[in-house]
Amino acid sequence: MKKITSVNIISMANLTAIIAVIWMVIVTIITVLFGGLFGGMMGGGGAEIAGGGLMSGVIGVVIAAPVSWIAGIISGIITNLALKVIGGFSIEIEG
Repeated sequence: MKKITSVNIISMANLTAIIAVIWMVIVTIITVLFGGLFGGMMGGGGAEIAGGGLMSGVIGVVIAAPVSWIAGIISGIITNLALKVIGGFSIEIEG
């Protein structure tokens, strides 16, 4: 058994920001694809709807990165406090 007694706050913030950016890119791709598809099915305007989805996705990624990084810092601080209260988190590692 190994015990996690603390996490690196900056590493937690970086991980949180990267995960948020990856999710925003996935959501942007889906929005552009379906926006263009459904916009075209509704009688034109597919390019405008897809373009709007792309712009909102780009803006979302730019906003998600710093906001989720700050949330990661807060999460890291709370995680360290919780680990201190419970005395660490035990995990079993093989090999």
